[in-house]
This record gives sequence, structure tokens and C-alpha cells, in this order.
Amino acid sequence: MASKRNITRETILQTLFEDEFHNKEPSLDNLIKIFDRINKELKDLSADKAYAQIILKGIASKRGELDKIIESVATNWPIDRILIVDRNILRIGLFEILFGNDLSTPPKVAINEAIEIAKKFGGPQSYKFINGVLGKVYEQMTEGKEIEEHTPAKKIKFSVGALVYTKKNDSLSFAFVKDVSGKWTLPKKNIDKKDDPSIAVRECAQKELGLSNTYVVSELNSISFVSHPPEGPIRKDVKYFLLYSEEDNLVLGNIDGLVEAKWVDFDKINDLKKYKDLNSVIKLGVEEIKKNTDTS
Repeated sequence: MASKRNITRETILQTLFEDEFHNKEPSLDNLIKIFDRINKELKDLSADKAYAQIILKGIASKRGELDKIIESVATNWPIDRILIVDRNILRIGLFEILFGNDLSTPPKVAINEAIEIAKKFGGPQSYKFINGVLGKVYEQMTEGKEIEEHTPAKKIKFSVGALVYTKKNDSLSFAFVKDVSGKWTLPKKNIDKKDDPSIAVRECAQKELGLSNTYVVSELNSISFVSHPPEGPIRKDVKYFLLYSEEDNLVLGNIDGLVEAKWVDFDKINDLKKYKDLNSVIKLGVEEIKKNTDTS
């Protein structure tokens, strides 16, 4: 038998579908009216209205933001090309994962619920698409978490990371990218063991930041963490390099899971919502810049 929250999510989906079918922009008042009508028809299997109101209010106010996240992960899939059922399942799941602090729904539960709803209401391949998009967002959310000894990783991926800086009028700025979970991080690129990391990291800066003229100043440190995509834990070993760029025009590449790139002045870095493990990389990079300045 379906749980009350499962019934609620299904009712929310029907509400969003009906509203979007008739209206270009969501209205919370209209959403509540539709929800109440559908919920009344359920009789004994009524949905949780308080729970639904949080989600409906959130989606009504953040639909544009949610859609941008979907498009950043599902590259080559503009939101209007995604089936109306599928995009609303994604909106529900994303809101629960990213903004549903008041709902206390574990991300994996939200993803599994979205997959089951997609199997019931979507097309034959909808659940795979939903799983891929939400799984990528969850993987982004869990990046940067320290490795726990009891967390077995199915495989290991090797990457390079770029701490890119530029200097103008004795002022340092560093290049950051923002992922779909809303956190700022550094550009990274997966590599094979046979790849030259010093070449790969420059390719990374060009692909993610649009910087074609960078040079490697020094190797910094390596960080290991476990990410949690749907297929199971993956250990990621990232070797970071300090790069210098004379260019100051950043162009975010078409990279899954990234939504923005910008230069950040050194004295503003602490204000960023970023992954904590980057602090050691940034500290080493600044020390290296200072050392090179003192010896030049």
C-alpha cells in the first residue's frame, strides 16, 4: 500500500501537470485550489496538505532556478523539450533534495520516490532519465565529503583540479565554478593514469573556464573523497595545480552539473559557500604565489 507521502507526491505531480498545462507561470493560490480538488477526490487516501504546501510553494517560487539546474545537468535538453510529466517529477525531486530542509526527506529517498513515480506516470524511459538527472545532482552534493574508512568504494577515479589566478594592480583573483548544489568549487577533469596531469589541468581550465592561455606554476596537493552516485560510492583522487592566467574573461563551458563561473577576489573567498576541503588547496596556492613574488 502506498504511503501518505507517496500519495502526496503523486497528487503534487498531478497538480503541477494540470496547472502548467493551462498556465505559463505557476500561481500558488491556483496550485492550492487544484491540489484541494484532487485531494478531495481521493477520499480515504487523502494526501498530506501541509507537506504538499511546502513543496508547491517552493516550486512556485523557485521554478526558474530549478529549471536552470535541470538544464545544466541534462545537457542538450532544454526544459521545454522535456516531457511535462518528467520535468515536474524532476522539480519535485530537486526541491526535496536541495531546498526541502523543512521536509526532512533523505536525498536517496527523494530520488527513489521520483523514480517510482516516473515508472507509474512517465514514459518507458522516464525513470532512467529521472534517475540520471537527480543522481548527478546528488553526486555533486556529496562531493567534497571526507573519506570514511567504513565507506567501501566500488572504483577509483583520478582527476586534476585547477586553482587558477590572475593578478591586476597587485590584487589577486581566483577562478571558481558553481555546481548544481549551489556550492562553489574548482575546475576538475577526470584523467587516466597514463595522462600527463600538467597538460590535462590546462585543458581543464580551457574547457570549464574558457581560458586558453594558462601556464602551470606548481603542483599543490592531492585530496581524496567519496562521491555517491546511484550506482554506488566512488573514490575520487584529485591532484591540484596552481595555474596563472593573463586572461580575465571567463566563459563557462558546457559541463554537466556546473551553472556559473566567476573570478573571486582573494579577500572575498571566505564569503563563498564552498567545499571545505578546498581551503587547504587555496592556502597552499596563496603561499606559493607569495613565495614566487618574494623571490622574483
